[in-house]
Amino acid sequence: APRGVRAEVLQYAYPLNGAPSAVTRAVGGMRGVFYARDELGRSVMAMASPVTGTSWLLVSAVEVAEVFADVQRREFLALALPVSLLLLVSAGVVVAILRRTWRRERELMQALQRNLWWLESAQEAAAIGHFAIDPVRGSIQMSALCRQIYGVEAARLALQDWVELIDPADRERVATVPAQLARGEEVKRLQYRIRPADTPNTLRWVEVWSKPVQEEAEGEQRVIGVVQDITARKAVEAELAEHRARLEHQLRIDTLTGVANRRALDEAASFQMALAVRGSTPLALLMIDVDHFKAFNDHYGHPAGDQCLRTVAQTLKAQVARAGDLVARYGGEEFAVLLPLAEPNLACSCAKK
Repeated sequence: APRGVRAEVLQYAYPLNGAPSAVTRAVGGMRGVFYARDELGRSVMAMASPVTGTSWLLVSAVEVAEVFADVQRREFLALALPVSLLLLVSAGVVVAILRRTWRRERELMQALQRNLWWLESAQEAAAIGHFAIDPVRGSIQMSALCRQIYGVEAARLALQDWVELIDPADRERVATVPAQLARGEEVKRLQYRIRPADTPNTLRWVEVWSKPVQEEAEGEQRVIGVVQDITARKAVEAELAEHRARLEHQLRIDTLTGVANRRALDEAASFQMALAVRGSTPLALLMIDVDHFKAFNDHYGHPAGDQCLRTVAQTLKAQVARAGDLVARYGGEEFAVLLPLAEPNLACSCAKK
């Protein structure tokens, strides 16, 4: 090696495999390739070939890493391509699943919001609010309409504050209901009066439907229910009851004389007879007939006859002062007086008046 560079390399290189045969071939006039290490300990691939017309051998070497770098790069690319495709497909599948899940979640959320909107709209149309009572923590959670009914602003109240809104006449009866529901007792429907916090001088009627429930997530007992302002309905019911009482009273009153009619007499007589039999008490019945009424009516006319009957009825009514006594028009010009608990002497004295 005239220049000494490769000679120096070969001086410190040692064969790995195939070197003897490679040198032998080079001496014989043929090229030989072998693996070796250079002075830095790097793996190299060397080629020995004779120099024509001399006894010299030309040895050239190149690092193995440099030789196979391109091959390794191609192998890496060949391996990376299917892996990348697999990852891309997997990512696409995951994205598709996530998108489908997201769309399903959005649809469920929209359905839930729609149902809640329907429920709130229906409750608002029916003027119904809802609430949830926590007996353990002693609090009540109320919806917006429920708060409006009770006249409060806070969404959560202490049970004691809620009880204070109940009218004192109903407070003791209602205050024990949450505890009864928590024990599983049947208290579904309840009507009571309240005095709203914003208008304490106003009296409202409310109707409450409630039931105890067990929350699976927290394992705690709750009482949920709905409340409706029935003040207007109660007013109508009271008016109807008064009207019904007036009608029933009119059905039992003789329109001409103003005293009880035959129907009222029959009902009172049956009731008083049952009491007299059960208690072994006296019961008297006076029958009164107006003499010559037909002749009086024919002579003076019907208006005078009607006035005569009215006078007789009011006269009889003025003579009966005890509570429970009843004066009734039996029919035509006949009258009857029912005297419960009247001894014979009292009945005869009343008849002679």
